[in-house]
Amino acid sequence: MRPLKQDLSVFKKFKFEHPPVSVKFLFKRPEGIEQLDKSMDICEMIKKAQQRGTLFYFAQENEDCFGAMVCGMADTPTFAESGQIGLELEIFQEPRANSRLYQHIIKLPKGTVNYVAFSPLDKLNFEPDLLSFWPLPARQRSS
Repeated sequence: MRPLKQDLSVFKKFKFEHPPVSVKFLFKRPEGIEQLDKSMDICEMIKKAQQRGTLFYFAQENEDCFGAMVCGMADTPTFAESGQIGLELEIFQEPRANSRLYQHIIKLPKGTVNYVAFSPLDKLNFEPDLLSFWPLPARQRSS
């Protein structure tokens, strides 16, 4: 990974309630960063990076929701494409409505990302591909 060259200190002025998390999509296993020691979904990993305050990465075996699919590490399960998840979770009344979502999900090309590194902004030492400002403070969330 390329070392951080950009000055991102401007983000410190915002005094975020939850620190931004840097994300890096990688083909090769990152050196000098520890692998996540359990399985969780990608949304939980962002929270973990905020709370833990250290760098870590995940591989396909660490992701147990749809992050691996979106990152191109795994195919979309057929039960998901069929809309059954939304039906079972009672988010959708009909599976066909949920299955349409899977036609519009943007995914990274299969096999191009094998690892995803996370770092809270104050510990960042690599050039990020993306900064996550999640969750938004309550006053900024839409109702």
